[in-house]
Amino acid sequence: MKKIIGICFAIVALVACTVKLSTVLNVSDILSDQNKALMVDVRVVVMSCADENIEKIKREFEKRKITARYNKCGSGDMFNEYADFSLPIAIVKDLSKPVPVENGIYFYVADDTLSLRTSDNFASLLVSDSDLMSDKINISSIEFSLTNDGMSDFVINPLLVFVDESPVFNTEITIPSFSKVLIKLPDVANKLLEKSNAEYPLFRFVHND
Repeated sequence: MKKIIGICFAIVALVACTVKLSTVLNVSDILSDQNKALMVDVRVVVMSCADENIEKIKREFEKRKITARYNKCGSGDMFNEYADFSLPIAIVKDLSKPVPVENGIYFYVADDTLSLRTSDNFASLLVSDSDLMSDKINISSIEFSLTNDGMSDFVINPLLVFVDESPVFNTEITIPSFSKVLIKLPDVANKLLEKSNAEYPLFRFVHND
C-alpha cells in the first residue's frame, strides 16, 4: 500500500517540545469522493522568537519539501513563546488515488467513519536531533472545527472525543445546516498518534445519499 502522509510534526520538533494542531473541516470535505488538501494551523512552543529559531524551522520545512507559511511568533507563558505556521494536511477518501499532501498524519474516511492516521515511519520523524530541546516532541493538543456547510442536518456519533469542551462517547449529535462544533481529542489520543501506523477513530456519521 502506498505510504500516505498528511502533516509532519518532526520539523517543528527541532526547536520545540510541544505542538498544538488545529484546523477547520467541512462536512463537504468528508462527503467528497476526492482526496483533498486542507490547511492546518500548527502552534509550536519555542524557547524564543529569535530570528534564527524561526529560520531554522523554515529550512527544515524546505528540506522535507513541505510548503509552510510562517504567520507569527508571540508570547506564551512565562517560560515559553510560540510560533504559528500554516501547513497542508490531507483528507483521504480513496487509497487508490493520488494523495495531495505527504507529510505525516492525515484524516481518513471509510465506512462512514472519520479517523486520524499516522504513517509507518511517523514515530521516527518525531525524534529531534537538535540541541535546542529534548529528543522527543510532544503533541499537546489536536482539535478541529467541524462545519456543516450543507443544506441538511449532519449527524455524528463521536467515539470518545470532546465536543464543544464536553466529553462525548457513542451519543448522536446533530449539527444543523451552517452550524459548527469544536472537536478536540483526549490526551490518550494525542499520545497514540505519536506512534507509527496509529489510527484513532473520531466519529461515525450519517448522511443522505
